[in-house]
Amino acid sequence: MNFLREGLRNLISPFQLYKKESPNFPLIITTAIVISISIVLEYGLEISKRWDDLGIALDYFFPFITIVFLSCLILKRFWILQSLRFWVFFLLVFAALYASDSMKFHVALIRDFVPGELRFIVYKFTVQLKIWLIYGTPALLCYMFFRFTEPHPSEEKERSARLEIPIVHYLIVLVPMILVVVLASFGTDFKEYYPRVPGDKPEFGYVSTKGLVFGFEIVYALAFFATEWFFRGFLLDALNRFFGKDSILIMTVLYVIIHFEKPILETISSGFGGFALGIYAYYTKKIRGGVLIHIGIALTMELAGWFWKYYS
Repeated sequence: MNFLREGLRNLISPFQLYKKESPNFPLIITTAIVISISIVLEYGLEISKRWDDLGIALDYFFPFITIVFLSCLILKRFWILQSLRFWVFFLLVFAALYASDSMKFHVALIRDFVPGELRFIVYKFTVQLKIWLIYGTPALLCYMFFRFTEPHPSEEKERSARLEIPIVHYLIVLVPMILVVVLASFGTDFKEYYPRVPGDKPEFGYVSTKGLVFGFEIVYALAFFATEWFFRGFLLDALNRFFGKDSILIMTVLYVIIHFEKPILETISSGFGGFALGIYAYYTKKIRGGVLIHIGIALTMELAGWFWKYYS
């Protein structure tokens, strides 16, 4: 009981601090509206499927630019719109997000250099591994640009860790989420999407093995580490320079959009999850809690998918 009591107190404290710092409710409502409209447009009109790469670009660009302009308007930070540092950051982030969904450079490499019977599984592995390259390169370029350019006088100072949450306390969040995943796994959309680990594909000459399954799940889990680092690490650090704690809201919009190819309930829930993990990361300046929760949920989804596909 002491563990639970202390854990809940630690897990609630970032939200109490966020509330104490007077959250901007008009901006919170605006963020929810932007996310809702984006979800309706994507799942209702299937923009990314209908217009391919152009649709993917629209999915990311319009919500991103909209929440930026509305944030500047509501917060009265019009200087951001005149900041070269911000627009370089904006373009690099947009490029990373667009490339994460549209870039297929690895397909040609696999076709030219990988034997036919291995192409399918190598493709599946590289889809996960390319996230590190696509997220890491623009982030590195952005850090370098920030380092060698003069900040605007109104930019925020670098945030510091203000709270400490032991990683084991995040299990109090993870366990209920696992139960939610189990319930969600009964849905048709869930069963069609999971598991992500590739099974036998006779048409490609690929036969799955336990070693390949285990290896894929490790790479799959590490991709979520990269995602946490990009969204709750890099994005929060960079956006904080311009928007302070409201960077959490802008990050959440982008985080929801990367879920557009997934079942709609998962996309909707990513808004709440992204916001909560953003608050934890913002006030602790650590992503370890998000990594634990994210990977725990992802692997639970894989296990649930395996169960329905092979054992039900």
